[in-house]
Amino acid sequence: MRTIIAELALVAMVIMGVGLAYSVFSSSTSAVTKADLWATVKPVYTSQGTYLDISLKNTGGHPATIQHVYIDDTEVTQSLGWGNTTLQPGGSLENTVPAPSGFGSGQHIIKIVYGEGGVTKTVSYQFSA
Repeated sequence: MRTIIAELALVAMVIMGVGLAYSVFSSSTSAVTKADLWATVKPVYTSQGTYLDISLKNTGGHPATIQHVYIDDTEVTQSLGWGNTTLQPGGSLENTVPAPSGFGSGQHIIKIVYGEGGVTKTVSYQFSA
């Protein structure tokens, strides 16, 4: 009787260990299998006007297809030339565009709409001018 109880306890511990290992493994790999986009925007002031140096990097482990880029709700995708551009893991894009009309000093938002694995996602970052 004791050996049956001991064997059942051992089987239960093995099942719990396998479940825990799966849980840890699956959660740690999920970040690697997703796109992770990071954007930086640096305003540049010239005598011809204000321009924005925009950089975008995919630090994740899955490609992302850029669909739209907005600065304060003004679309700048075509000016950047990034529409339908697939950004591979580790890849980056950089370009300079004229600032949208009415752009001034203060806090601003860059919003990137992208596709990943057939799903449309959005990421936004705040920046100062």
